[in-house]
Amino acid sequence: MKVFVNKRIPEIGIEMLKKAGLQVILPENENLSYEEWIEYCKNTDTILSVGGDFKYDKNFLMLAPILKLLLYIP
Repeated sequence: MKVFVNKRIPEIGIEMLKKAGLQVILPENENLSYEEWIEYCKNTDTILSVGGDFKYDKNFLMLAPILKLLLYIP
């Protein structure tokens, strides 16, 4: 299962996700446009969204068809 983490979190968090058997995907640049955000999210099962103000609306969900879980941490 793939998890997209939109911003750097402490390394211990990344290691915990990996130990849980998740493939962690981190962006090269944390300041993503909406289009870049969609590109990362459309092929992931889980999103760990740390901050940001992206809209999780019907359009987003249609563009991320395999998404199973969205965790948002303000």
